[in-house]
Amino acid sequence: MNWKTKPKDYPKINNMAENSSTNIDISKIAVVLAAHGSPASTGVETPTIRLQKNLSQADIFSTVSCGFLEQEPKISDVLKNVTESEVYVVPVMACKGYIANTKLPRALNLTGDLTERLSSGGRQRIHLTDPLGTNDDLPIFASRMLCEAMEKANISPNDASVIIVGHGSMQSRASFEQTNTIAKTMNNAEPKLNVKSAYLEEPPRIGDWEKISSAKHIFVLPIMISDGHHGRRDIPNEIGIKTDTMFDESLSSGIAGPYEINGKFVYMLAPLGESEQMAELVISTVKQEIKKGR
Repeated sequence: MNWKTKPKDYPKINNMAENSSTNIDISKIAVVLAAHGSPASTGVETPTIRLQKNLSQADIFSTVSCGFLEQEPKISDVLKNVTESEVYVVPVMACKGYIANTKLPRALNLTGDLTERLSSGGRQRIHLTDPLGTNDDLPIFASRMLCEAMEKANISPNDASVIIVGHGSMQSRASFEQTNTIAKTMNNAEPKLNVKSAYLEEPPRIGDWEKISSAKHIFVLPIMISDGHHGRRDIPNEIGIKTDTMFDESLSSGIAGPYEINGKFVYMLAPLGESEQMAELVISTVKQEIKKGR
């Protein structure tokens, strides 16, 4: 089946530890993953915590820690305990909205993309990177996930449509614009996928999925980077999928379905942020920040 053409090979973790052209040694920097979090998630191993563990085991950076704005451990407390001279704070978020642009920097007392201060370990430079959801490699990453899901389901991209789902907001255009940009990039890349975008909180809403795509086979990928139940509960429920234990078990393998709804077959992918390969995007994001030479 020649339709099983995959996107270009994404760099593997073990090949991404080389130093950039700057004088910053990537093995000596600290990475702090910053997520919004939820008080209801306390005591639960969230995707961000799993991401932190994966990156720590990869042994690329000096240290990798994670913190949250709305649950323990608080991101401000985590940062206080980091002693490396070069620190990269990576927002585990989908877009440059209010939380990434205002709430997070305020919580950390950052003065901008680069903040210099004295820590318990001496002089320290704190770099605030762009959110993971804005990484230029994300559309390639998402396309690869979708191609693997279609191959697993034995469905040709020519016979399927993709709906990527962002959060959306009536107060900010950031989520809408970022999700729309990802969809356009995926549509213009190889392999050719028929990608449309939908949202939870603004039109076109994912609840109207049958109007968004007329394809018989529909693959739904939540572009959800941070922790929460949107990808595992809100989105499938809006589509009409029962989110029970069997659904959770299937989704944990990467794809659930097909679910036959009104003569169409819906395949539900796990939220982007739950993929173990998210570590690749963190490394890519940090390396891109290093190359800026600040």
